[in-house]
Amino acid sequence: HGGRAAVRPRLPAAAEPSKAPPLVSKPVGRLVSLPPNSSPEGVVVDPTTQLVVVALRDPDRLAFVSERSDRVVKVVAVPARARHLQLAAPGGPVLVAGEDTNQLVEVALPSGHVIRTVPLLKQPHYATAVGPNIWVADELASAVSVVHGSTILATLHGPVQPGGIAA
Repeated sequence: HGGRAAVRPRLPAAAEPSKAPPLVSKPVGRLVSLPPNSSPEGVVVDPTTQLVVVALRDPDRLAFVSERSDRVVKVVAVPARARHLQLAAPGGPVLVAGEDTNQLVEVALPSGHVIRTVPLLKQPHYATAVGPNIWVADELASAVSVVHGSTILATLHGPVQPGGIAA
């Protein structure tokens, strides 16, 4: 070794989805009108409240859509930008991994009130509940955080840019 530090190879950037082309015909299925220029991202469906929750951007908020009427029944501001949403359990809360604010946000259903925010590592990308704990993929920290209530129980370092996590 001669006292030299090992050099780790630089990894290429992660693949990202491309932009969809404009529609040329009406899509199949039910269409729901969201606020204009809202840049929808993540979506989760709650069977208990029969709400479809959609993450909107610029500004960051959640749209609550009635599964029965296909209408937006509420739009609430959230303190974080989410690309993915998940339910902690049927009936909520909704888990918002705030990429831009480095926090986990829990949002109650059907009220839309923020229950708690938990500071995390760099760019939490996805969260999922396993029993009483919430596991969060901290994408740009190359780690996974295990959260219980407002406490980080553990930080698991090592996975390179974890983008998702499943129970």
